[in-house]
Amino acid sequence: HKTARHVPGLGRGLCTDLRRRGACKKETSQAGLAGKVIESVEPLIGGELKDDPELGQFSSLQKCQSAVCVPLRSEGGVYGVLLFASPESDAYTTEFMEALAIYCDQAVIALQNAEQYQGLYQEKESFIAREEQARQKLVYDLRRGPLQTMKTIATRLGRARAMLSRDPKRGMEELARLEVLTRRTVRGLRALLFGLQPITLGSEGLKAALERYVQPMEGQKPFIHLDITEPGERLSSKVSGVVFSIIEEAIANAREHAEANNIFVQVGLRDDLLVAQIQDDGKGFYTYAERFSGESMDGLGLSTIESWAKSINGKVAINSTVGQGTTVILTVPLQG
Repeated sequence: HKTARHVPGLGRGLCTDLRRRGACKKETSQAGLAGKVIESVEPLIGGELKDDPELGQFSSLQKCQSAVCVPLRSEGGVYGVLLFASPESDAYTTEFMEALAIYCDQAVIALQNAEQYQGLYQEKESFIAREEQARQKLVYDLRRGPLQTMKTIATRLGRARAMLSRDPKRGMEELARLEVLTRRTVRGLRALLFGLQPITLGSEGLKAALERYVQPMEGQKPFIHLDITEPGERLSSKVSGVVFSIIEEAIANAREHAEANNIFVQVGLRDDLLVAQIQDDGKGFYTYAERFSGESMDGLGLSTIESWAKSINGKVAINSTVGQGTTVILTVPLQG
């Protein structure tokens, strides 16, 4: 409009600003142009703004003789308003107001799309930052712990080999010490893996995290079959993380050692307990009841599973028979 003075849209901060000035406390009949538009969610044409209880407090509008105010409508109500004001009387027509309303409806869609994009961008940046932080911590922990230990083991193995030819007894003693050190290093590595939990676990829950974990293994033997009930808020984030790690470790053990065709993972709620069962149809092994050695259990990661379960007041039962597969059953108390 040639005579219009465009006043930048008084956006979502308008209503807050008007409340601060006391304008929104008035009844609709006493409210000014912007207040009526916000209340009715319909565009309006107004006259002189000098005495407007809301807009008249802005010095740039006090000489305006006519105005058109259009709501920026969204599903949740009024997103903001767009105001055109002019020093000329009767500067705006109904046709102009209706055209402006159409423009504003499209503008709101663009603004909402921009907000959604910004939200997704910030979420992506936050995700990248967390991933990089986790990566740096893992590199630091590996260099400080297991990597340094493995270098020591390699050096001492060389000495032990030379020692065996000169003094077999001392050589065997050194090998026994190295075996203990190696097992300790394996436990340290498992502790690092325990801390590497997927971000999906915190944002989408246990079911989504397990589905994403097994997704790269689809179509490969052993085939993994999931039947997961999402525990939701009845499982704290800490406990949920431990449960995920135990299931992950049990699946990894079955894939590595069981020579199975299938692995069945079931997670359900039973009274006040979460029950997770990981069962394979592989070759099986002897259990504690059959005096299976603690060292071998540790080698399979099963003693680690038991210690993790105890940390969340859970219990683990491991049932296995040679030739009949293995079943790991985890029970954990639910909260609430």
